[in-house]
Amino acid sequence: MERPLIPQREVKGPNTGDYEFYWYIAAWVDLLGQSEKLDQLDELPTTEAQKREFVQRAQRTFGAVRSFRDRMAELHAILARPLSLPTGTLATISEDDLRLFKKYSSPEVKVSFLSDSALLTVCLRENAGWSPLLSVDFMLSQLAIIALTMVAQGTPIRGGMAAGICSVLREGDLYGKAVSRANQLEKAAGYPRIVVDDSLLEYVAWCEHQPATGREQQLRTHHVQALKSAFRTDTDGRQILSYLGERFKREYGHKEHFPEIVAVASNFIAGEIERFRESGNEKLLKRYQELRTYFEQEGCWKPSASSGSEK
Repeated sequence: MERPLIPQREVKGPNTGDYEFYWYIAAWVDLLGQSEKLDQLDELPTTEAQKREFVQRAQRTFGAVRSFRDRMAELHAILARPLSLPTGTLATISEDDLRLFKKYSSPEVKVSFLSDSALLTVCLRENAGWSPLLSVDFMLSQLAIIALTMVAQGTPIRGGMAAGICSVLREGDLYGKAVSRANQLEKAAGYPRIVVDDSLLEYVAWCEHQPATGREQQLRTHHVQALKSAFRTDTDGRQILSYLGERFKREYGHKEHFPEIVAVASNFIAGEIERFRESGNEKLLKRYQELRTYFEQEGCWKPSASSGSEK
């Protein structure tokens, strides 16, 4: 019989080496295409001409990584802000409603960087005063926005998400199954997308069946449905974060620049398809054709007539 997922379980004791073990959700995200650019920096320059060429090549990858990190940090700073009540509401709200608001209003998503990758994590340790549901929801929003904008910028990302038991090491970084599995999923994802592990889906299902009453049940149902609507089954049967799906279109599809971002992203994809077709790179051609298919399935394939896209 399969063991149930119990995210709130704590394991601590003398046999664990003073580590505290909790369930976490981890998302490993990689900025694609940087290895090839780094390969061009094989020698330090000696002449002025070589220095200029070296700087140009270095900027293509170091600048891309800097931009990726800056975008992630800026977005995280915005989404990590605790929710607040409208002015005057605090005096009229009941103690029970205030307790629930505090429990579901403080997102805690950790972000760290390693080379051209980012790691986002949420501890799933739930207690009477805090729920991780809002944090997981905000993590998905952050990943969705960064996935779309990085394609539009011409530096797409690829990632994996998983749930699992982890612990914080003495140096402060997280180590455990969720991180390892997320990294494995990223490497096996193929085309630029964020693949979702069954363990994360099991956590969402577990949350859906936890007992609650009244307003708290309404809040939990709202968050669980938001999490479930963030995923879709891809053409190969894998679950992915659907950053162009209806859930995220409701979040940012009405924004003024959304049509422009989608069009720029479509033009980039079309250009990559043409480039890899001409160079005979079947591996990358297939990956960008799969990315185009995802845009088409979500009704967001909007290349300009001059982009050289396939009809």
